[in-house]
Amino acid sequence: MLRTKPDTMTATMNQAATALHAEAGDDVARAESLAKERLAANPNDAEALEALGLVRAAQGRTDEAVELFRQTAALVPGHPTADLNAGLCLMRSKRSIDAVPFLQRAIAIQPNNAAARHACSKALIVRVAGARDLAEAQLHLGEAVRIEPDNPHLWRDYGAALQYSSREVESEAALRRALELEPDNADTHYQYALTLTELEREDEALKHLERALELVPQHRAAQIDRDRLAARGERRSKRKMARYPRAAKEFEDFDKFVAEYVLGGFRDVKPRLSNTTPVFTLGSCFAQNIARSLVKLGVPTEYLRYAEDINNTYGNRYFLEWVSGTDRPETEPFDTLIGPERRVQLRDAIAAADTVIISLGVAPAFFRRDNGRFASTFGANFQAALASDEFEFRTTSVAENVGNLQVMIAALRTLSPSCCVVLTVSPVPLKATFEYPSAVIADCISKSTLRVAAAELDRTGIANLYYWPSFEMVRWFGGHAGQLFGIDDGSPFHISQSHIDRILLSFIRVFGKGELAATAEAAAANAA
Repeated sequence: MLRTKPDTMTATMNQAATALHAEAGDDVARAESLAKERLAANPNDAEALEALGLVRAAQGRTDEAVELFRQTAALVPGHPTADLNAGLCLMRSKRSIDAVPFLQRAIAIQPNNAAARHACSKALIVRVAGARDLAEAQLHLGEAVRIEPDNPHLWRDYGAALQYSSREVESEAALRRALELEPDNADTHYQYALTLTELEREDEALKHLERALELVPQHRAAQIDRDRLAARGERRSKRKMARYPRAAKEFEDFDKFVAEYVLGGFRDVKPRLSNTTPVFTLGSCFAQNIARSLVKLGVPTEYLRYAEDINNTYGNRYFLEWVSGTDRPETEPFDTLIGPERRVQLRDAIAAADTVIISLGVAPAFFRRDNGRFASTFGANFQAALASDEFEFRTTSVAENVGNLQVMIAALRTLSPSCCVVLTVSPVPLKATFEYPSAVIADCISKSTLRVAAAELDRTGIANLYYWPSFEMVRWFGGHAGQLFGIDDGSPFHISQSHIDRILLSFIRVFGKGELAATAEAAAANAA
């Protein structure tokens, strides 16, 4: 460790260098005495300062040790071990976060020091303030295994770090290399089992857990995981784990992303739409866009658009009750807004529809302050209604929305008993609110409420009812793929037509048959 000519003190201090990982003994005491003698003669003796720092580290006097290593580094810029020793000393005292800057400086001085990179990776994983820390830790471990390719501990920790960021394929390769180098390491077998479990290779994982326990019977974590995997038995082969994409690049191809990560629940759906299948859509402007896309493909589609303030399940419910023939105070406004002649036309259109698509727009609704009943303001006076003391604008509950959806489906089935009902949550955001100080927050709560309500309804087992994940295809995919709103016209409320077409194509791939499916694929190919 020391760079001067060998002498008695140098040899003693070289022995003291092991004090970070060994108990203090006579050699440490001798090193302390010699270091003090040299510092008495020369307070700026960097070699003696570092040796005394090692002694203080061995004695558990961490702050004093780190200060001595600081002084050493200040006296000798580029000193090869002062920062490394300070970092190791702090890690030994469970202060890994404080160790990071010292270890980073040690690596800058000696880039090919595998020990420094290994220690820094461990400290960063403890600190892990964000993805950058984990990425830096993986970088250091990747360099460390390049420097020392036959070090099994480096390969094991590298595999573990890769698994932390869901890079299981690379993790498996690193851990396999660690086992090749050291086949009888229980911790490596355990870590390998964790990665194999993530890769859904649970039978293999179970074997490595068993091996870890053969090597170290008291390995508590291996015992727990072994027992859990073994208890699943045949259930493991019957269930399919649904995963979130493991890498950002998996969002680059929309069709592949949707097929692999979004539509797993539609694999057994029987196609039912053709160019002669009548469809009825209602709801927000997103429902209108779906209708336009279907019409372009030659599907006979009827569409009814709602204004934002009534595109909630209360407005939808009373509308469908009104169309199906129910007259009550809550349905009376539709007599004026739509009229009896259109009522008959809508009733006939729904009765003829094979499939009804309902785009759920918003969870907030207007309610009268005097009696708490839903108020149909019908859009024309939306801003005035928001400001009026006559109405309360509040987000409806999940239970309210589930109840309304059940009534809506019952109303549809009175007109078309065998119709397929497809619910979707519109990705188009809420325009304004007085309920919350942020419309962005209000929109999140609104969409979340509707999405949970749709999930709760789905659990009731209603026949021929599907939820189509348009919302997820826009908001989740868009968060990785870039701008999807406003591309055509600059409006943050309008999804690009090309993306709507891709969503519809995924819908046709599930529900379309025959000529319709072929037409949709051809249109997509031409657009591409």
